[in-house]
Amino acid sequence: MNDARQELVEQLLDVLKDHRLAHSVAATRGYCAYCYSDLIQKNSQGYAKDHILPRGTYERYEDDERNWILSCHGCNEFKCTFDPVRADQGENAEDMLTRCHAELIQRSREHIRRKRAESEGQWRDRTRRIVRGADRIDPRIDRFIIDIPDATPGLIRAYRLDDRQTLLAIMRYNRLIDMFLGLTTYSLQNHLRTAVKGMGPIEVDELYIGIDKRGQHYVVPVQAKGGSDRIGTMQAAQYISFVRERFPDVPCRTIAAQFMDEEIIAMFELTERNDGIKVIEERHYRLVPTKESG
Repeated sequence: MNDARQELVEQLLDVLKDHRLAHSVAATRGYCAYCYSDLIQKNSQGYAKDHILPRGTYERYEDDERNWILSCHGCNEFKCTFDPVRADQGENAEDMLTRCHAELIQRSREHIRRKRAESEGQWRDRTRRIVRGADRIDPRIDRFIIDIPDATPGLIRAYRLDDRQTLLAIMRYNRLIDMFLGLTTYSLQNHLRTAVKGMGPIEVDELYIGIDKRGQHYVVPVQAKGGSDRIGTMQAAQYISFVRERFPDVPCRTIAAQFMDEEIIAMFELTERNDGIKVIEERHYRLVPTKESG
């Protein structure tokens, strides 16, 4: 291992703060033990601490560093509770973990490849359903425009960057998500880079958590488009899959927003049905000075 890579591996170990992974990280040089993706280039959501022998089955090895290995988040989810020990063929877990460590990893790697292939096949089928409809969503020009007082700080407008960043900021400062959905929402994270099983890496423009008057929680992923960009149904499908995977017990309210011109914002709530991504609601908002609203 060259000096530069060694330094990066040591930095990764400092971030992980777990001595049980030291041997695994050193052995793999900071790459996923299963798919060989570079974990050093990923953020903290890109890697996972995996148990070669599933801890639900082998509790005695839960804290055994021989059973700990570093993998990417995707491989960890595909492996799940897979048991690489072939007990039905007389294999012993202790013996395999001591003498056949590499074989256990290879069996897990093959299982992950099979599960990923199955998932990708399911995703291709789902993609075909989505693209049977329109793959882009455009605002309707016959919608009534709702005027709202512009609460965007002047400094934000003065130092605006690209249209997408500006749109996300405007929605946040004017609480357009709240107004559109009738919820109280809070921005959890923007530019969330993560991975979804069977789909690979995705980026959520902004993720909100909402609550209604009955106390029900919602996850609200937001897609923002500016300039010549158009709202994509595939991106909406990715967001829906992400919420289903990470927050299986919380309803998803998927939002897309687009500048129609500098002061008018088209907002959509999207959902997935058997024949593709569909628009549930569309509203248009125009930001005006406070004295002109009402």
